[in-house]
Order: sequence, then structure tokens, then C-alpha cells
Amino acid sequence: MSVPATQPVESFTAAANQHWHQRGSRRTQVRDVICKVVAERPALFTAEQLHPLARAVDRGISLASIYRTLSDLCAFGLLHESRGAHDERCYAVVSPELVGKVASAATLVCRDCGELHPLDNSCLVMREGFAAKQAGFNPRKLDLRIEADCESFRATGHCDRANRDSTQP
Repeated sequence: MSVPATQPVESFTAAANQHWHQRGSRRTQVRDVICKVVAERPALFTAEQLHPLARAVDRGISLASIYRTLSDLCAFGLLHESRGAHDERCYAVVSPELVGKVASAATLVCRDCGELHPLDNSCLVMREGFAAKQAGFNPRKLDLRIEADCESFRATGHCDRANRDSTQP
């Protein structure tokens, strides 16, 4: 039996609302819309990319509201923030099973086309977290960002990976 597509959206919004409630804040339509749009994003995104999607649902949503909400969602551990191709803030939804654990992300940034390519980071926390613990620190967030030149672009003048499996914030 397949899980309904709305379940992850609803659970993400419910988790965010629970955090706001614990903090003494209230549930608002603006926050609900932003949470819904965020939870539906399949890959990395920026606040600027999110803004028109949220405004399509509610014309009253400002970019400032999006930034405030994204900041809260990062503080709650529901989103992971990293830096994009031009050092802009990019966000990714944290898998429900990883919420509350050390936040981590690994991203390759193509220096030729500027696209972001998420990398499998299953060993990042174990490998780099161990190094931090050996140095006497308790890691809270790990963010690996690799800038690289595209071999395909250098050889042919175009990137074969562009828009195939990544997001360009």
C-alpha cells in the first residue's frame, strides 16, 4: 500500500506547528502555506525560488515572511541550510528519521554552470563527526561544499548534467 503524497506535507507542517506552539508562537495561514510549499520541494531551494510558489497560494506572503519562517524551520531542525553556487543560502528538507540528529549535507557546486548536485553523505557524520569528537568537540551541523570544474563542459563546451539531476538556485 502506498503512502498518500499529502502525508509528508502534513507531518512536516504538524512538526513545525508543534515547535512554534512550544515556543509560545501561534499557527498562522502564512506559516502553513510556506510549510506546505517547502515540504513539496524535492531538492535544494532558495527563499527567492520559494517566494513565487508561496505567493501563488497566498498573494500576501512577503519575502521577509519566507526568510523568517525558513530561519525558524532551520532552528527546529526541519530544514538544513547550506551555501549555493554564488554563496546564497540554500535549504533542503531534513528527512523525518534524521530530525534531531546532527544535521549534515554534502553538495557539489559546478563552477561552470553553477548548478548544485546533492551528494550521498551517508558517511559524512560518522567520518567528520568522529574527527570533531577526537578534537574535543560535539558536532551539531556538518556541511560539505565542494566546488568543482565540469569535465564535460571543458571538453564539449556544455554541461551534460545541467538540469538533469540537480537544482539551480
